[in-house]
Amino acid sequence: MMRPLRNLGLSLAAVSILTGCTNSLPALNHQQAKPFVPVGLRVALPTTGRKGDRSNLEVVQRLQQSGSFSWLDDGISRSGYSLLITEPGGRRANAALVMLGAMTLLTLPLPYSYEQNLRGTVLKDGVPVKSYDYHREGWGVLAWYAPIPFKPNTRDMLDELLRDLDREQVIPKQD
Repeated sequence: MMRPLRNLGLSLAAVSILTGCTNSLPALNHQQAKPFVPVGLRVALPTTGRKGDRSNLEVVQRLQQSGSFSWLDDGISRSGYSLLITEPGGRRANAALVMLGAMTLLTLPLPYSYEQNLRGTVLKDGVPVKSYDYHREGWGVLAWYAPIPFKPNTRDMLDELLRDLDREQVIPKQD
């Protein structure tokens, strides 16, 4: 009788730990009536360096799913419009805090401050036309059960970028 309960408890604990680890970029909220003309897109956000890190690909997929672009081509185009998305600078949890969190198996909630930036640069025929800079800062908690704020922040900044591009019409709309 105790063995099935123990197995059930271990299974529930494993599932709750693993669901705390899933972290994908939420869908973008921006909606616009007419999409932009075809655009070359280059996303150069920092990654974890692990082989399976798909965070830049997630950004491309979310931009495609937003309906804001009639066509997204990979890379910077020498003719036509391009969009370069980067994350300059910023500050995240320091190494000592991460090591302390690892030693406690991320069970002790450790607060940390962060600063996150996103820059969207519009290029026409390979020449920069306009840059948009966005900034988020705040506090997070380093614990397995607390979501990290970086993905929602990235989504919000991408939404702001799309709103600004739509409002200022630096990239023309498709007829």
